[in-house]
Formats: sequence, C-alpha cells, structure tokens
Amino acid sequence: MVDTHNSYAVPVFGLPCFCLITGASRGIGRGIALQLAEKVGDNSLFVLTARSEAGLQGTKSLVAARRGSGTEVRTVTGDMGNIAALSTTLHDLFSDIPPSGTFSHAMLFHNAGSLGDITKKVCDFDDPNELQEYFGFNITSVITLTSKFKFRPQTYGRQRILDVRM
Repeated sequence: MVDTHNSYAVPVFGLPCFCLITGASRGIGRGIALQLAEKVGDNSLFVLTARSEAGLQGTKSLVAARRGSGTEVRTVTGDMGNIAALSTTLHDLFSDIPPSGTFSHAMLFHNAGSLGDITKKVCDFDDPNELQEYFGFNITSVITLTSKFKFRPQTYGRQRILDVRM
C-alpha cells in the first residue's frame, strides 16, 4: 500500500510527468534528460532549455529516440544569465502547457549556472556589474524560475525541484 501522505513514497516513474531541465544542451543536463526519458510514462512533456540551439536539438533527438512516441519534447533557446531577456524566456518555457490533471508529477532541474572566475579572490571583485551578472545568473534566475514553476500547482500533481550545482 502506498503512503499518500509521504510524497517520497508516491511513485514517480512510469507516470506522465512534466520535466523542465535547464542547461540541457550537454553534460549533466543532457544526462538528466536521457535518464528521465527511460523512466517517465507516456504523455510526458519535456521542456529543455539552454543557450545552444544545436545542443538542444541534439538532446531532443536523443530523448525522442529513447521515448519513441507518446512523449513531447520542446526546446527553448535562452540564456538564464541574461536578466534583460529572462521574463521572455520564462514565458516561453511555460507557454502552452496542457491543462490541469495532465501530469502526475512535475520536476524542475536547475542545471544552468556558473562558478564565475574561480581564479579571483573576494578582494578582487571590485566591479559591481560583474557581481550583478553572477548573482543574476545563479540566484535571480533560479528564484524566478522556481517561483513560476511553483505558481502552477493546478497544472500538475506533485512537484519536485532539484538544484544541480557542480
């Protein structure tokens, strides 16, 4: 018997899921998409975003090959570090999401980010614009994307958010 009060006891795999993955054009983001493709159920929706359109198309092809039919894969080319364009990117990520009750689960994987210039010491950061870009990419975009994701609970069932930082 499944304990419905414990969100970790509710099965995720084999069910229709909404999967949003940032940094999905290569590396860990692509790996997450490919692993999920083997685990989610039919009628799932993958929304992949990254700066590289070519990389996104490659990931999309690989996910489609693993899933076959029954799962939709969308790509949104965008730079989560471009704060001026972030509202447009967020709008594009969530446009035309199917109506309430379509997905059993929703998963957001934050995989876009930057360590910045790791050769610098704290005392070397004297340019506020450089710091603002770093914080915009690593903090502002994560908070606003999470907020947008959490604001849509009527669209999907249980939500899981994973912040991937290496």
